[in-house]
Amino acid sequence: GPATITIKGPKGKKQVEFKHHVHQGMMDCGACHHSKGADGKQVAFQKGQKIEGCASCHELGKASDNMHKNCKGCHADEKKKGKNAPTGCKDCHK
Repeated sequence: GPATITIKGPKGKKQVEFKHHVHQGMMDCGACHHSKGADGKQVAFQKGQKIEGCASCHELGKASDNMHKNCKGCHADEKKKGKNAPTGCKDCHK
């Protein structure tokens, strides 16, 4: 994937310059990316699946809310482990 992705911020928040290349080396793609299975239910990303933008399936506001919870939750968990993970609003929304 691209080295950096610009993610539009939720209402009232600035955009985020997401360092995709950094995250690719730390976690499985399925931690963030997912798709729909034959039954229409969400399934984690599997190698070879096409990766599309969130808005291809989600309403933009709802996708932003879910992404925000996922990012903040993971960063908080990493910080508890003593790792350098931004957790403040302005750490990401610069």
